[in-house]
This record gives sequence, structure tokens and C-alpha cells, in this order.
Amino acid sequence: MKIKDKKRLMWLMGFYVGSLLLVAFLDIIVNHGSILIYPGDSYDQMYQFYLGGWIRYKELSLTGWEWSLGLGGSIFSYVYYFATSPFFLLSLLLSRDMLKYTFLYFNLLKMFCLFFASYYWLNKIVKIEISKIVGALMIVFSGWVFFYLNYNCFLDAFAFYPLILAFTEDYLQNHKKLALVIGIGFLGIVNYYFLYMFIPFLWMYALYRYVVIHQGNGLSLKSIVFEALKFIGYSFLGIGISAVVLLPCADLILGNQRFSSIELSHVFLGKKDILKILSSLFIPVTARFNSNVLIDVTNHNSLGWGGGSSIYSLLLTPILLSSFLVSKNTFKKYAFLVFYSLIAVMMCMFPFYKLFQMTIDSRWFYMILFLNSMGVAEVIEMNYSGLLTKNQLRFGAFTSMSMYVALVAVARMLGVTQSTEWTKILTISSFIFLILYFLWIEFAKKKTILLLAIVGMECIWCGWVYNENNIPISASFFDNDEFSMTAIETIKELEPEDGFYRILYGATKEHYEWIENAEQLYLESDQSTSKDEFINNLKSLYLMNYDLFTPNDPFAKNYAGVSFYNTIYSTGAEGFLKHFKSGWAMVQNKQRIESMNLVGTKYWFSHYKSLQPPYGYELITEKDGIYIYENTHFINLGFGYKETLSESEVVNKDILQQDMVFLEVLVSSNSNQTLEDVNYSSPLTKVGIYPTGSVHAIEFDEAIEDQIFYIMNFGLDNLKVRLYHNDELVFEDRYVQFHYVDFPITKEMNVNRIEFECYDTYGYGEGNNDIYVYCRNLNDYERWYDDISNRMFENVHMSDDRIDAEIEIEEGYEHVFTSVPYDKGWKVFVDGEEIEYYRVQLGLIGFDLEAGKHSVTFVYETPYLKIGAVISCISLLSAIYICRKKKTKM
Repeated sequence: MKIKDKKRLMWLMGFYVGSLLLVAFLDIIVNHGSILIYPGDSYDQMYQFYLGGWIRYKELSLTGWEWSLGLGGSIFSYVYYFATSPFFLLSLLLSRDMLKYTFLYFNLLKMFCLFFASYYWLNKIVKIEISKIVGALMIVFSGWVFFYLNYNCFLDAFAFYPLILAFTEDYLQNHKKLALVIGIGFLGIVNYYFLYMFIPFLWMYALYRYVVIHQGNGLSLKSIVFEALKFIGYSFLGIGISAVVLLPCADLILGNQRFSSIELSHVFLGKKDILKILSSLFIPVTARFNSNVLIDVTNHNSLGWGGGSSIYSLLLTPILLSSFLVSKNTFKKYAFLVFYSLIAVMMCMFPFYKLFQMTIDSRWFYMILFLNSMGVAEVIEMNYSGLLTKNQLRFGAFTSMSMYVALVAVARMLGVTQSTEWTKILTISSFIFLILYFLWIEFAKKKTILLLAIVGMECIWCGWVYNENNIPISASFFDNDEFSMTAIETIKELEPEDGFYRILYGATKEHYEWIENAEQLYLESDQSTSKDEFINNLKSLYLMNYDLFTPNDPFAKNYAGVSFYNTIYSTGAEGFLKHFKSGWAMVQNKQRIESMNLVGTKYWFSHYKSLQPPYGYELITEKDGIYIYENTHFINLGFGYKETLSESEVVNKDILQQDMVFLEVLVSSNSNQTLEDVNYSSPLTKVGIYPTGSVHAIEFDEAIEDQIFYIMNFGLDNLKVRLYHNDELVFEDRYVQFHYVDFPITKEMNVNRIEFECYDTYGYGEGNNDIYVYCRNLNDYERWYDDISNRMFENVHMSDDRIDAEIEIEEGYEHVFTSVPYDKGWKVFVDGEEIEYYRVQLGLIGFDLEAGKHSVTFVYETPYLKIGAVISCISLLSAIYICRKKKTKM
């Protein structure tokens, strides 16, 4: 093809694909204000990290240790969310307020780029243009891609997959390897998580393509093994280029309990799971958590968040892959069937989910997606080359129709079908497209325009189905998105010296409101939509008024908070973080003055004057509707303890008891002291033990004076508390937090009855149905704070990855506690000399000092970052040298 004609074809393809994308997402553009941010991870993680990342790049404040991640953690915990993404870096050209629109238009751009990357790859395999176009469209408009619109970081890297496959073709066909090596390295830098999953597939793909390309050329096991080892070697050279990211991230992954704790109870998927995967060949992706409407979401093993529908890629897939069976190239046909069958078997076995994903998820189903695209592209080329008869194509069409009917029948026999409006619509639409493809086979099997029209209609339909079933957050929700920035800026003005402190925030609304009432509201509605659609609509409407706080708010606003929603993170402080965490989220707990004060919380802000701040916080300023309070019990970095206690003495105690111990004794990984040795007695007084599932009242003869009450709810996170003076309601609140709830009752509140109720609404109770109630005197805490105030750090200053402070150690109080999270990347210097430190309070940094005044410096260096950078440079130079040397010889 002439260069002029090639350019013309590229422009036409760009217009065609761009038009399909715009029409498929037209409803989002017109009716949702161009917002494609969904409730859940899309908002709580993706959007928050884009906001925070934008600030850090603009302010040049991206550091190795990130204080906004809970109590702090390595920035490499979240590097693949934004830091190295070319699309995120492109967003730096926009204002921060424009970031919310990038979730639509940048994702469309990613899909557009994915099309041309896929086209470029298929161009190495097939020659007929319609084959490449249809094969690329199958990938772009696949269920896999639609589902991961919820996770920008995955689509940021996905276009590199077909590019690397294309570079693999260049290597196998023309011995060009530099692009392959650098492509692998770049993928590892952009998203190390994807590289980890992709490399095994790349090796399998290269082996398959090698034997196909060299069939008939005297293939031998020896030559295959030799070439395979060479390819693996070049792959590792590419991996070495990304070592600057891979090594620090590998250090985090290997120690993270999210992966090490995964257990598999059986080897194979259940029949309902397999049915879900097979039936997804015929149904577009629908709702995120119930992506295949043919199969009821309650009737499978939660196979991935997206389920088997992650492999959906146009109805041409089953039609034309069936026709592959009649290929005249017997060697190629059987090689493809072996490769396809291998992946199919892997999809049916749980161990491979752990190998590729470390959870029972289906993110690696793109493997089948690329095989589908390649197989269909080759069959279309066979058709246009006259290598397929009409009867052979009919065989594929009739096979697909028969499969669909059989799957629907089996689903009904197993009782796993759903009866919803979308089930009917998608069943009918699937048959319509099957018939359209059949008509193309019967009357115009070589009419390119007709095939493009049918495929284009199905692409648009897939987009409309997904966008109708996955309602993004209302655009009006973002109108006040920046209000809390005022609070952070005001607090920074109050702290010109950049001291060490953490910030809390106040919010009134919780997720449980729409979840708890959704089922009942649906029953009371006219039920004109499916239950899933109704709940999605309800959730979107609720989020219009949902408070603008998430666990990742500290990262988004660039301040040291006490919450985060984590995936991979530094686990050295895990023992202490358990006091705050529930699952993957470390939400900010209400009150918890003992533990919150211990980690240096100094400010609390809210935009509701009616909200009650934590005990001990006093209002210091109000600005633009933001109320800022300062902690009168602020602990500056840490202080000295008199005695230490072995970790084994507290590690199995409940969180409340641990919090009480932490106040009096330094729990140390270096200590052998027992509770008897330190003569410890708990300050708590037991009030009573109560069952869950009913309302309980605790009556007092006289009004309570200056007491803290603790209600231990363990694994239950649905607790209501009401305080009364006689029959007058004095205070009420609802708590969604684990372990325990605490609330102070002062003399001024005049309370003489406590009423509470706790229900195991979500099944988290784990068999413990008792609620323990304790109390302690507030004056005890006041006396404790007065005592440790003289032993705190002073003149504390923070700058990037460095903390400088001074402390005067009293005789007998040489065991120093700090609220710096324990991590092997920290170095501690005392009076200019580096010292050894140890883990205290199950996850923070502590050390011993002699009596006297000392200057202390903490410096953080990301583990393995320097050696990773060296390996990356050596690998890149080696790759260039090897490739240039080979080119010179040629």
C-alpha cells in the first residue's frame, strides 16, 4: 500500500473508532456532565490519588515517605496509581479542577490508543485490513476494558500489551530485540503490577508464535529450548530496566499480608463459575458487581469482581473461532488449540488465580482476550482469501447459536438465571446480532462495509449497556469538592515551622445509610427497573449529598491524616495499624483519644458547627464555613517511658486493652519483661456484658461526672449510642468502626442513662455476640498527660524525608517512644551518630537514650531504590550495547 493510501486509511480508521467511542459514551457526555467517576474504588482510590498526585508534582513535593498514607508509608505503595503513568503526567497540563473530566476523556484516549496498538500488533500477523480492524475493536470494546474503567491505573498500562506483542513479532520474525526489551522495561515502570502478570503470558505467546512461524523449518526440541531461553533472557533484561520501580515495590509486596494470607480451599472452579465464564461470550458487561445478567450474582464464588464477563469481546468470537477448526494449516490449527486449551484450563483452576493475581480475581483474563482477537483476525483473513467456504462459516454461526441456547437452558436447569429487564433485553439483542452476522455470512461474507457496520453497532451497544448499568457519581457532587482545602491551608498557616502533627476531620454521613435501606426501598418502589439498577441509581443520588471525606482524603489534600484506603503498603507498622483498620480501609475513628493522641494528632476540622469534636479539642478559628479545633493533649512526636514490656504480653489482647497498656508501658520488640514485672493494672472498670441484637439501657442513680465509656463491639461495625438526662436526649451518634467505641461524658452533660444497640448486620461478628462495656475516670487521663508532658520532644521540624527534633531525657525514662511508623528505610541519628532502633507499640519506632539533652534526626531512604536505579541503568546500557553490536555485525 502506498504511503498516501496508508495515511488516508489511518485517518479513516481514526474517525471510525473515535466516532464509535463518542457515540458509545454519549450518554455520559450529555446527561452526566462528562463525569465517569464511579462510587467505590473509582472515587475513593483513583480520583483521590490523582488529586494528591497532581498537588505533589505541581509543588515538587513527591517524597519517598508519604505521611498522608495512614500514619505514613512508602510512596511506592501507590506508585502505580499515578506517579509513572504517561496519561497522569499529561493531566499536569490541566488545572486540578479539570482532573475529574480526565476520567472520561483520557479513558477514551486510552481506548483510542489501544485500538492502534492492537492494530499495529495484528499487522504483524495478518495482512488484510478488515482482519486487523475487527480484531483490534474486539479488544477495545471488550468487557475487560469496560470493567476497568473503574480503575484508571490498569488502562494506563494496557495499551503497552499489544505493543509488546508486536515487538515480540519483530523479534521472532526479524530478530529485532531493542524495542522488545525497552517495551518490557517501560511497562514495568508504568505499572509493575501488570508486568508481573503479563510476563508468563508473554513467554507462552512467544513460544506459540515461534513454532508457528518456523513450522516446516526443521524444528527440534533443542532449538525450541535454546530460543526460549534467549527470549527469557531478553525479557529479564527488560525487567532489569524497570528495577528502579520493581525492587522497592517487590519489597512491599513480599511483606504484605494481602498476598501472604490468601489460601485456596480447592483446585477447580465450580460448575456455576464455569457457566458464568462460558455464557459471558454472548453477553456484554453490565453492572460492575453483577457483570453477567444471565447468571445470578449470588450463585457463584465471587469469581473476580468482574467475573467471567471480563473476557467478553463481540459475538464474532464464538462464531469465527469455531471456524478455525476447519483451517487447512493443520500444524497452526493444533498449535492454537493447544495454546487456547492451556489458558482455558488455567481459567478453571484456582491456583492460577493466586499465581497471576494473588486473589480470586479475573484481571488476567486478557490472555483469552488476545487469543480471541488473534484467532478471529486470522479466520477473517482466511475468509477474504477464499480459504473458507460458506458452509464452514455456517458451521461457526450454528455452533454459536446452539451454544447460547444450551447455556441459557443449563442456567435455568441449575436455577441460577435472573429475571430482570436487562436479562430479556440482552438475550434478545444477542440473538439479533447473531442473526445479523449470519446474514453477513449468507449474503455478503466479503462485504467489508457491512461487517464494519454490524461490528460498529455492537461496539456502541456494548458501551451503552455498560453505561446504563454503571451510573457514575453525579456531576453536582463535585461542586464543593475543594472545601476542605481551605482547612488544610489555614492549618498550615498556623504551623509556619513545619512541625510534626497529624490532622483529623469530621463528617456526618456514612455509607451504611443507602446500603441498609436499599432492599426495603426497592420493595416499596414500582420495580420498573432491576434491583441492581435501582440500587445503583440510589447510590448515585445518595452520593450527590455524601460528605466529601474518604479514607484517602489526606492523600488527596496532601496532609498528614490518620486514615487511608490501602492495597499495597508498608507493613512494618501493621501491628499498631490494626487499632485503626478494618479490612483494607483505615478509616478515621471517632474519639479514641488514647490511640489518636498517641500518634500526634493536633487539629480537627469540620464544616458542621453542630458536630462535636473529640474530647480535649478547642475551637481556635473559623474560616469560610470551616471550623478548626486544636488538641489540648497534643503529644509532640513522642516521649520517654520508664519501663518496657515484651510484645508477647499484649499481642493477643484485644485492642482496648492494648491501648490502655500503651499509655503506661513501652511495648518493645527488645524486651523480655512481663506484666507482673512492670506491676501493671488496667485502669478500666467493667460495667457489664450485653448480647447483640437488642436495645440496652444502663441507668445511674446520679448524673455521671467526667467518665469515658468504652463499648467493645469487636467485629461488629453497626453501633448506635444515645445519652439521656432522664427522658431528654442529650447526645446520640452512630458508629461504623471495629474493636471498640468510646465517648466521654462530662459533668456538664448531666447524663444519667446510656442507651445503645448493636447488630451483626453484615455478618462480621465471627461468633462473638457479646458486647463488653467499660469505663474509666477522665481525670486519670488528664493526670497521665500532665505527667508525660515534661518528657516530650521539642523543636520538631519536618522537611521532605527528614525529621529533626530535640528531647531531654530524665533519669529513669530512657526508653523513647516515637509515633514514626516502623520501617527498615528509616535511619535514626542521635547527636550526629547513627543508632539502632527497634519496634515499639507493635509498629512504631523506639530507641534507648541516656539521661540528658539530645538532638535526634530521622532520615528516610527508600529500600532498594538506589540499587534498583543502578540495575536499571546497567540493564538499559547493556540492551543498547547488545543490540547495536548485533546490528554492526549484520
